[in-house]
Amino acid sequence: ILQKGELQINEKERSHQLTTLHLDIASTIADKCVDPATNLPYPLSVIQQAMHDAHINIHPTRSTKAQALEIIKLLKDHGTLNIARASMRIRVVVDKAIGKRVKEKFGEVAVVESEEWSEVWEWVALIDPGKFRAISEIVMTESKGRGVVEVLSVKETREGDEILS
Repeated sequence: ILQKGELQINEKERSHQLTTLHLDIASTIADKCVDPATNLPYPLSVIQQAMHDAHINIHPTRSTKAQALEIIKLLKDHGTLNIARASMRIRVVVDKAIGKRVKEKFGEVAVVESEEWSEVWEWVALIDPGKFRAISEIVMTESKGRGVVEVLSVKETREGDEILS
């Protein structure tokens, strides 16, 4: 073992490892995603069933987060589950002089909740978490490092129970 660097594991250990990894990935997906129609998070069991129905293969050596993000795309494409990433609430504050230019560069990447023009331009919006880096880079380059992008909420979901009729 010391010379070759390999440790033999039996079938039960391998099976337990894959089951644990599968559960970790499903819980990561359940934590990051919502039903776009209701904006409510999916239960873990629904995510696991969708992964099973879509015949998702788990790679034992890849990270949980990377596989979860990949599986979210696969579940969207497969159509077994209507799923979307939970929106992120951010606040952008830049000088009023460059606010209009920054706003134009953002385009239609966000659902604007509030916008305020005074000495500074303050903008609160819901964005897709995948677009955070691009928005942050736009603010930093346009404001030459003087703008602020603040994360107000990492995951914006509706809480509560659904009423079934």
